[in-house]
Amino acid sequence: GLGPNVGKCKSIPSKIQSLSNIVKIACSHHSAALSRTGELYFWGTSIFGSLYEPKLVMGSDIVDMSIGGCFGIA
Repeated sequence: GLGPNVGKCKSIPSKIQSLSNIVKIACSHHSAALSRTGELYFWGTSIFGSLYEPKLVMGSDIVDMSIGGCFGIA
């Protein structure tokens, strides 16, 4: 999904313009992306609500991450 104002969903991958230098992406109920410089971005559905655009949640020290059904770890 891309948010309520963009459309309900797409069946093909779409570039997220706000992300660059991404080396890893993980997806489930929510999604995360790790940049080449170790910044972690998060978006999707969570217990805190829905984030329609990637949000920087941690910076510069992350070396790996994974997303499960209802959790994420970095």
